[in-house]
Amino acid sequence: MLRFKYSWIYDQTWRGFAKAGNFGTYPSSAEVRGYIEKIKSIWCPIEEDIALEISSIANLKWKEQQIICYVVGRCRPISEPLTIMVFESDQELVSTLIHELIHQIISQNGKEYDKASEFIRNRYRDESQVTLNHIFLFAVYAKMHIRIFGEEDLKKHIAKTVRPEYARAWEIANGEGYDSLIEKFTSELAVNSGNGNN
Repeated sequence: MLRFKYSWIYDQTWRGFAKAGNFGTYPSSAEVRGYIEKIKSIWCPIEEDIALEISSIANLKWKEQQIICYVVGRCRPISEPLTIMVFESDQELVSTLIHELIHQIISQNGKEYDKASEFIRNRYRDESQVTLNHIFLFAVYAKMHIRIFGEEDLKKHIAKTVRPEYARAWEIANGEGYDSLIEKFTSELAVNSGNGNN
């Protein structure tokens, strides 16, 4: 599914951003290329299981057979285009890829997701768009994180959240209940897909 790719121009662009934003020491091109080989050894053996789990939990289908994942020295990971950096730990690598892949599957099912998640936007209409975009995502992510790293580790992960919009999304997702949010979403998805009306 993921094809890890190095782009010198893209990496240099992020190098400039990193310098301006004081991201710390920026890895060399050779180090980034070498890291890609490490990523493959960590990610490829678990990729299929993770992709299937994300699809199953979110009740959404993968519509793209291959996703290019750019790897740069330092960045704020993003899902479009999928971009990650050289991480300090293997766990951070895996958890970030899971986060961004949930964004990806949501994006690939844009119309279905928008209809099925309307209840979230209606219930939390006063929240920021970033928070709204992450409420369902974090419910799915939480289930994935617990299965791979355990519930206690998820608590530590949430506690490290710095961005206020993310912290608020975690607060809402946890308050609603991860399973409850996913069940409600799945129910709305079924209705809007024609299983509940014509």
